[in-house]
Amino acid sequence: MSEVTIEPTPLVWMGHMNDLDAERFDWQYGWAFFTDVGQRATAMDLSPHYMEHVQPIRKPIVVLCPMQAADGRVLGTPFCIDKLSTAKREPWDVTVDIDTLVIGEQPKITLSPSIHIVGFWHGWLQDGVLHQ
Repeated sequence: MSEVTIEPTPLVWMGHMNDLDAERFDWQYGWAFFTDVGQRATAMDLSPHYMEHVQPIRKPIVVLCPMQAADGRVLGTPFCIDKLSTAKREPWDVTVDIDTLVIGEQPKITLSPSIHIVGFWHGWLQDGVLHQ
């Protein structure tokens, strides 16, 4: 499977979602939402920085990054921005403007370095926009 290419896509804040919500509809890339620890993000996967400094303020955030489904559609695959990187086991540098987390609006979230979901997508999340 090859990595998908997308146009710059502004995020849309969806509020709070969980695994049960996934059964109701196809997840669209570009959605962002809070999740519960233990669903999309286990405590073991979350960065020490998140656990110590951010967890008292907010739940983990998931961004749906693009992936190509078997039928050719481009859907969303979950990526928790508060977890440790798989390769280096280090946290990403995450900036979230809490005041922009309004359902249906574009949240201002920046993540660095880039996101690489091997085989699906490689790109960046800057100021609330996914791009390559």
